Formats: sequence, structure tokens, C-alpha cells
Amino acid sequence: MDETTVYNNTNRERLTVVTTERNENPIRKIPVLNFHLTAVVCISNDSSSLPSLMIDRKKITEQELISQRYLHQLNFTYSKSGYINSKIFFMWIKFIFYKWVEERKKELNLECRSLLILDYHSSHINEESLNFCTDNQIDYLNFPPNSTNLYQPLDVSIFKGLKSYLKKQKVKSDYQELVYCIRDGITQSLLRNKIIKSFQKARRCPIDCPVKLSIQIPYHKCEYECCKK
Repeated sequence: MDETTVYNNTNRERLTVVTTERNENPIRKIPVLNFHLTAVVCISNDSSSLPSLMIDRKKITEQELISQRYLHQLNFTYSKSGYINSKIFFMWIKFIFYKWVEERKKELNLECRSLLILDYHSSHINEESLNFCTDNQIDYLNFPPNSTNLYQPLDVSIFKGLKSYLKKQKVKSDYQELVYCIRDGITQSLLRNKIIKSFQKARRCPIDCPVKLSIQIPYHKCEYECCKK
């Protein structure tokens, strides 16, 4: 699990007339404020992916939330900063991650613990989330600081593909257009073959994983080529 923030990257300026008491030019160039969205993405080593979550800076009414969910096929939430926080992270674990994991276990007829691998962001380390994971057989594994660019499959491959896709679309200042592009970019980036390659590049396949766990986590036998070597 990881997050990435997408900006609209607009460099436009507008001419604005301002009042001034000095003999200054009253017409000034003021940059147009950018907006951004944070995407929370999670993938599994069986090449599947969880529903993505978008974090917006503006408040979203219930009606807007319903329409956007169906319109964009994404989950939306809000924070003043537009970034993840402890409250949003807990809600993500409870209503997206845990729900998806339980459904997946039923599909595969499994009875085992779950492993959530993520970075050391402060929002990920809070008592409420940790207690929920403990109560529901979810184990935490945090990457060492400053190492996700090497070992996190999302950083190594998936997010690079997403941002490359968005850059080609040249989204300027339209909010709806940006959301559509993020949705399409995430969909393309989370294809099964790309998820497999992301784990291969990050050397995160379970059998080949260099990280030694203090607990034994049951996994399916890995069929990725990098683990057959």
C-alpha cells in the first residue's frame, strides 16, 4: 500500500488589478492556484489490486460522493490538505483493505493472517489502526526509512507508469478531466502483467524476499519467473 499525489501542473498566470497607495503598477501577474489529488493504491502479490481511494482537498457532499463514485469508478474522501492522515488511513484499512482481504480469503478458501506492507509515514502508525489490525489478524511490515524507491513495487514501477501516462495527457486546469485521467491511468497501471513486473523489479516475491519476518505468514507458492531462478 502506498500513496501518490497528482498535481494539475498548471503554470498559467492571470492579470489582476490591485489597489496600492504607492506609485506602483496596479496590474500584476498572479499565478493560478494549482489543485492536487492524492491516490491511495494497494496491490497484492497474486497480481490483483484493491479499489483505489482518492483524497480531495474540497469537501464533497453525499450526493457528489455518490455521483463521483459511479462516474469515476473510484472511492473519494476529503482532507483539508488533500493528503492522507491517520483518520483516513484507519477508514481505508477498515472499509477497503479489510473488506477486500476477507472477500479474497473466501474466494480462495483460505484461513490465514494477512500482511500489509507499507512505509513509515506518520499517518500509518496510530493506535486505532494498529489495534484494528491486531484484532483482525492483519500484520504490519514497514519498509525501512528512505527505501521505498528500491523495495516498494508501487514506487518502483506502478506510480512511474501512472505519472508517465498523466504527463502524456497534458491535463491543465480542468478538475473533472484530471479525475478521469487518474482513473484511466490507474486502470492501465494496475493490469495483471504490470503488477507482476512491479513485484519482480522490487524483488518482493515472497519466496525471494530478502526481508526476514519475525512471524511466519502463509503464502501461495510464487509462480513469478524471478522466484524460479
